[in-house]
Amino acid sequence: MLKINKNEPQSWHFKAMGDHSLFFYLDERMDENINTEVHHFSAFIRNKNISAFKDIIPSYHAVTIVYAIDQLYAYLDSSKKYLSLLHLAESFIEEYEIFKQQHTSFQYEPNNIEIPVCYHPTFGIDLAKIAAEKNKDVEEIIQIHCSKIYRVFCLGFMPGFAYMGEVDKSIQSPRHPKPRPFVDAGSVGIAGSQTGIYPSDSPGGWQIIGRTPLSVFDPIHLALLNPGDLVRFRAITKEEFDAIKNNPS
Repeated sequence: MLKINKNEPQSWHFKAMGDHSLFFYLDERMDENINTEVHHFSAFIRNKNISAFKDIIPSYHAVTIVYAIDQLYAYLDSSKKYLSLLHLAESFIEEYEIFKQQHTSFQYEPNNIEIPVCYHPTFGIDLAKIAAEKNKDVEEIIQIHCSKIYRVFCLGFMPGFAYMGEVDKSIQSPRHPKPRPFVDAGSVGIAGSQTGIYPSDSPGGWQIIGRTPLSVFDPIHLALLNPGDLVRFRAITKEEFDAIKNNPS
């Protein structure tokens, strides 16, 4: 169970986004405490089970609630509790702050996911370059990349692409100045303090250090990784990669 961090209080703000969504936000930066707070607040809203809310989308520092306007105003009329949409939003923040004072933990349980990655030179096409730039052995780069547990901060760029962090400072590497026209699906890359997996073949500018044999997105099962998940990478051989790729479970 994740503990609510009371040593670093965050103030929630909100604004209406057109006539179909509400945007609740904290300080705009990639921070584990902020992102944990985002998932606490997201779960708090989700647990209200308001049918007018069609989607609740957590990101790095914000939660977007997408609603059906006719259903939401019907809900406001029937509840007799909220004077307006903005009053509803203000009440969510007030209720959540009271909830935090009354509870020391929250029923938000992140998924822990292990991702096998082959760092063979065939796949890790930027690995040797990064090792040379960092004055480290390739094996040391691999060990450092696999030693951390990464938080999925949000999805973006393309369906199923998870932005994960934070990469150890000793192996952080910037995006390529000019993106490659083609990056293979499953490629694992680094871009600054973030790491990620390309869910499908696409152009891309991240530093590619390996590849996973797992499918991280398909239209039926959707995304393997979701915001709030905790991910650890496990190094595998080329033979293990081929075996998993040829015999998906």
